[in-house]
Amino acid sequence: MKQTMKTILYWIISFTWGLPMTLVGCFAALIMIITGHKPQRFYYNIYFEFGESWGGVDFGPFTIVCKDKSLSTIQHEHGHGLQNLWWGPIMLIWGAWSAIRYWREEIVRRTGGDTSKLPPYEAYWLESQATKLGQRYFK
Repeated sequence: MKQTMKTILYWIISFTWGLPMTLVGCFAALIMIITGHKPQRFYYNIYFEFGESWGGVDFGPFTIVCKDKSLSTIQHEHGHGLQNLWWGPIMLIWGAWSAIRYWREEIVRRTGGDTSKLPPYEAYWLESQATKLGQRYFK
């Protein structure tokens, strides 16, 4: 019963305070379903698997992860789902910043640049907080 209440609260807050990111997630989930990807559940989140060896992206209660994901990847992405509950509309801005950081590093890597000159992924507080939340609440 306690877990059911947590799940209900998670979704209520996602569709109220966390609505902006949740709407983006609804759109992403719809695209995944239309393209034949099956939704799966991890604790409170609905997630889809797509591609390989790239990690994941979170849109509130909806997550897209690579097929060869690790437990730590899905925990981290679910941590972003919890952040959406806390930070609400601001998560759109912070999520965009996170995506820019990810793609900057990916472009440097793909063009043969030196990624050691870039700050570590976890140096951005939003990422380290998501990792800590995911590991703490979703074992």
